[in-house]
Amino acid sequence: MQFVLHDLGSRSGGEIVEIRFSGSAGNSVRLMDSAKFNGYQNGYSHRCIGAVN
Repeated sequence: MQFVLHDLGSRSGGEIVEIRFSGSAGNSVRLMDSAKFNGYQNGYSHRCIGAVN
């Protein structure tokens, strides 16, 4: 599985994160903390915050 990782660091509640795609960059965004990302990366069941497909 291929993915692009961007570490947003610590964010405050209510902050807005804008994601822009260009060309064939991808078609889904998942926002998750590092523990959930590690599970996702290793194929384990995971939950994410704000998934858009």
